[in-house]
Amino acid sequence: MSVKNTLEFFKIAKPNPTAKDIMAQFGADTEEVTELFEAFGFSPETSIVCDLNNVTQWAYKASPEEASDINRLEALDAVCDKIVTAVGLGYMLGMNVEGAFKEVAASNLSKFIKVSGELTLDQMAQFDDECKQVESQGRYSGVTWSRKGDYIVFTDGNGKIVKPSSYFEPELSKFI
Repeated sequence: MSVKNTLEFFKIAKPNPTAKDIMAQFGADTEEVTELFEAFGFSPETSIVCDLNNVTQWAYKASPEEASDINRLEALDAVCDKIVTAVGLGYMLGMNVEGAFKEVAASNLSKFIKVSGELTLDQMAQFDDECKQVESQGRYSGVTWSRKGDYIVFTDGNGKIVKPSSYFEPELSKFI
């Protein structure tokens, strides 16, 4: 069920992914790998973490042409293998990966604001204010909002989905 929810998240956020979206997702994926290294005790100053951060930043800023060189068959194999190895790592660490994944999927969906009908000027002003609020926290810049079907999605200047006030952190401690 949670893989389906995760796919729903991406279909809402990026119904027609562009080459820039592909590279931004690669950057987000690399960012999570960096966090895993740090969870294993690697300092942010170590060369491998610095290298991963450089790859992340490169991906966020890559040109659309760079996405055209991707070997999709090899990428699919790597994506599937990463899912398998990530589940295996969680299992070996004694984690309830399935429960945690469902929690993270619900948390990710909280990044979107559900709307219906035509947007009012007040709603649009509220979404503009939300962009300013997200930027004021210092993590993101160039934050904008757009309507994707029945949802409002907030992204930064790199196309990364950001966390508006509707977002809630996943409660993962119960899965360890």
